[in-house]
Amino acid sequence: MAIARWAFLSVLLVGGCASSDTVSLLASDGQQAVTRDGAPSLISAKRNIVMFQTSGEEVQSGQRPSFVIALQNLQPNMVNFSPAGITASAVDEFGQTKPLKVFSYAELVAEEKRRQTGAAIGAALLGASRAYNASNAGYSNTYGTFNARNNYGATASGTYSASTYNSYQAYSAQQLASAQTSADFANIRREGAERLAAMKGSIIREQTMRSGEWYGGTIVLEVPKKERNGSVGYEIDIEFDGEHYSFNVKQSKSDS
Repeated sequence: MAIARWAFLSVLLVGGCASSDTVSLLASDGQQAVTRDGAPSLISAKRNIVMFQTSGEEVQSGQRPSFVIALQNLQPNMVNFSPAGITASAVDEFGQTKPLKVFSYAELVAEEKRRQTGAAIGAALLGASRAYNASNAGYSNTYGTFNARNNYGATASGTYSASTYNSYQAYSAQQLASAQTSADFANIRREGAERLAAMKGSIIREQTMRSGEWYGGTIVLEVPKKERNGSVGYEIDIEFDGEHYSFNVKQSKSDS
């Protein structure tokens, strides 16, 4: 079974401090704890099978939590799966729960496109500044002092300034500024295309599953509020073919 992993998770996660948290899966009754592709996983088997997996044993503190899920249709007929059936909650030390947003594929794409628009605006402003500076690059100023004496003994002194313009130097600076701005826009387009492609290949979406078929992908949650000790619990419920599969996760500060 192959599950697409999201290689660009870091670019869609909310930045935080550089410390790491440990992510642990807590097996409930009827669930089997296994390791798949080096990552801790839980398997829940009912009429169908749902596997729940961490995106890594450690995550950067302050990032949006993300998990990988995989489903297998064991029914003789086709089954529809919808990410709208996935809900999540944060659990505090007293067992109280608070709903957590599960970002849809469409929401993450829209967020990435807004990021690209903001980056393009920034590149345009920087490009305008470069162009202005380049337009003045051909000018140079000379300053100095003079002392003069004529044949009759009269003297004079003072300062002078002169401005010259080098068209070739200005042209070269403008070409360089234009090339730098073009490179900035090209990088924004390339990086944006890579990130959108990564999301398309990994974020879970609606799927009609044939009998025996596996389907999987990544889910991304909003950043929860941690307890004073730096830990937080999660409850993720996945509705699939009329059944609910619930998984419990603990995230806490790493010892290191």
